[in-house]
Amino acid sequence: MKHAMDFIRALQGASLDKSNLNKDIIKRLCNPPTSPVDIGDSDLWLGSGLFLATINASQETYNLSRNAIIQCHPDNKVPSFNQIKWHIADITGVVPILKHMCPNSCLAFTRSFATLNMCPECGEPQYSDVACCMPHQEFYTMPLGPLLQALWQDHQSAE
Repeated sequence: MKHAMDFIRALQGASLDKSNLNKDIIKRLCNPPTSPVDIGDSDLWLGSGLFLATINASQETYNLSRNAIIQCHPDNKVPSFNQIKWHIADITGVVPILKHMCPNSCLAFTRSFATLNMCPECGEPQYSDVACCMPHQEFYTMPLGPLLQALWQDHQSAE
């Protein structure tokens, strides 16, 4: 019950001023783009299409596909996986919030659980490698505000 009340109080007092969001994300939330994005670069278009086509596949699938394209068309400058992730985040303003999670998915190590080294539900350790703070599992949250703003930037998706 104590943890539930901690989370309720955190939600009641939530504000952008107290958030862990990057300053650029907060600025963009408060001043959303008003015109559609213009991606004039054909390599960026190709990389974006490839990324979206392989979104449910592994990073290796993107890299193998990208390498095949470059092998066949050496003049293409298809962005690397990390580069295309950065471009998409820059274009859309959508950046995931990453938190450590119990390996059994009991909870995320956030708020009152952030300082724990073991899950209070199942007793599993937070880290697979304590020396370098490598978590067993991570949880990605996509903030709703930037998602909605990205959808509203395009006339078709806004409808």
